[in-house]
Amino acid sequence: MVAVIVLLLLTVIAGSVIVGTVVADARRSGQEMLPETSQVRIDAFRERSEDVRARSHSLASSALSRPQSLGSSLRHAHAERRRDAQRATVA
Repeated sequence: MVAVIVLLLLTVIAGSVIVGTVVADARRSGQEMLPETSQVRIDAFRERSEDVRARSHSLASSALSRPQSLGSSLRHAHAERRRDAQRATVA
């Protein structure tokens, strides 16, 4: 079963490489292999991926700037739960 999966993956990779080289060669020679609608979708995907990359970078940098506040709030919440549990066992 593992051999079948590996062979399928190798076939998909080989096919992708072949199609990619044919499309790249055609673009270099001035021919367009993709229809206009596909090119529009590819351009839209590139724009969205750049937007996502920019947003994820800003989110990561803001998260890295606040690790102490998150840690202290988690410790505070854990301490409150522990106190509540002790009160429940005493009562």
